Amino acid sequence: MGAYSDRTVDHRGLVKLLLEADYHWCLSERDNPIYHPLGEPIARHWVRKGMSPLGHGGGKWVEECLWTSYQPVLDSEAMSDIKGSKLLEALYQQIEDAKSAIRAITLAQRGFDPGTGSTTKVASGKSSAPKRKGPEWSKAKRKAHSVKMKALWAKRKKGKT
Repeated sequence: MGAYSDRTVDHRGLVKLLLEADYHWCLSERDNPIYHPLGEPIARHWVRKGMSPLGHGGGKWVEECLWTSYQPVLDSEAMSDIKGSKLLEALYQQIEDAKSAIRAITLAQRGFDPGTGSTTKVASGKSSAPKRKGPEWSKAKRKAHSVKMKALWAKRKKGKT
């Protein structure tokens, strides 16, 4: 079974067939005026558009509708499954939102400017931002500071044990 389209299925013919059927039927499809003769859907829920497993991996969220020729009996267990699927849908949406935020933060850290669509880095790969202002330490001063800090850390560590 694969995806189908208006080129492979005669949707108007399908609606006519369902309206004239003398058996129970159920149709799950996105809302479209073609299906309005079937009446109001008995249920609506949000799903990922596409054929990927478990709704992962792309595609926008679309509202899926369920039409039937009968009134199904819904027990409490079935209703809990429906609520669970809404929870999963909400969690998947939160994951997508978090991924978008991570991408935006990562691009911002790399100097990406959404206004211009480019980064502020120059060809050498170094940032074009001004260098840090302040005194430059000599190699001897950095070494002396390193020795001083190591002694301080050792003293603190010794005091904790």
